[in-house]
Amino acid sequence: MKRWKYRKVTPELLAEMRELYATGNYKQTEIAEMFGLGQSCANYWLNPKSREVSLKRNSAYNKKHPKKCDYKEARRDYQRERYQNDEEYRKRMIRHITKYQSNPEVKTRMNEQAKERYHRKKFVALMETLGIKRYI
Repeated sequence: MKRWKYRKVTPELLAEMRELYATGNYKQTEIAEMFGLGQSCANYWLNPKSREVSLKRNSAYNKKHPKKCDYKEARRDYQRERYQNDEEYRKRMIRHITKYQSNPEVKTRMNEQAKERYHRKKFVALMETLGIKRYI
């Protein structure tokens, strides 16, 4: 793995890179090596046309492949619209919500399950950080 893979370009670093490139004494590959970046990263920041092409390509990709949060928003909008327009769906939702909100036993059981899920997630994360793959 390349050592510069996760390096971020700060504004100070970018100003220094642009200053060196403007002198004309350094190529993009040399500047990239000096700052521990990849050549494509240096090209992205030093060449405005390259950056524009990359941004267009990324925007086209993101339109074709929506993110999960977009899916969640679309689902929420669909449910909201269905709740407003479908009388039967609205009645079922209200019945479901009142059933669980009015019964204290169900409410406490749901709270306990939520706490259990939370602690299980923390436990799994801890085991993964320790490098233990099999547990329980």
